[in-house]
Amino acid sequence: MAFRKPYNILRTPLEEKSLFPYDVIVHFSYHKCLTAYYTKIMKKLAKEFGLYQKHFRGHLDRFEEAVAQVKKKSVLSINNKSNISFSKFPNYKGSHFLRDPRDLVVSGYYYHLWTKEKWCNSPDFDWARITKHRFFATYIENHASNYPINISYKEYLNSLDKETGFILEIILRDDHFSNMRSWDFANPNIIEFKFEEIISNEAECFRKIFEHYGFHPSLVKRGTQIAELFSLKNRNKSNTGHVRKGTPKQWPHEFSPLLKDLFKEATGDLLIVLDYEKNMSW
Repeated sequence: MAFRKPYNILRTPLEEKSLFPYDVIVHFSYHKCLTAYYTKIMKKLAKEFGLYQKHFRGHLDRFEEAVAQVKKKSVLSINNKSNISFSKFPNYKGSHFLRDPRDLVVSGYYYHLWTKEKWCNSPDFDWARITKHRFFATYIENHASNYPINISYKEYLNSLDKETGFILEIILRDDHFSNMRSWDFANPNIIEFKFEEIISNEAECFRKIFEHYGFHPSLVKRGTQIAELFSLKNRNKSNTGHVRKGTPKQWPHEFSPLLKDLFKEATGDLLIVLDYEKNMSW
């Protein structure tokens, strides 16, 4: 029996140099801010058009090394970092996703209760950076002899009540919030989108992103189709295991008065800086 050739979206394949005019496409986001969604879109697009695609999680050194050494048209992404050496990059275009930090806490909490991600399930989790936070001894565990050790983040989180678990998530996000604050929003090579803009408008937002990347019209058209195919409204937990709800403004239903106060203490005017609030009286 003869094997059938795999489906090719392009009847006439594009030359690599015509895919987009830049050496590399770079993408920046934060944990639980459409990272899996973006990666899934770009993986499929890369496979169909012969691009190189890789997500580096939070490994900045590996990411910047890969950017500096690109040998073919590439799409590279990283999470939770702002101290990027853009001046050392080859010719590039990119994107940056942002999400209400309060919703990141909520989404992260529920995700970390069940996730299979290796870092969250390892008993070698780095607890030192968590337990030294000023909130830990006051609100989570005031006896140093009971501090977590040789236990995974997921297991420890599951041992806490919900409010205390949210406090742990605020501590976990401390570095992420610092990177949000220090991000350069004035970089003309980077197109900015908020999670809240993208949800329910995925295809149109990604069309704008792809056009900013300088993608060939064929990539724009196909990429937009893939963005719609994998959009949150077309996915469900039984298929992906990654998405809980994906709706904005979950935090008002979850944050107690204590959590509001602690979040403000931990992040200061971050929500104002990011244009999620006009003042501190939320």
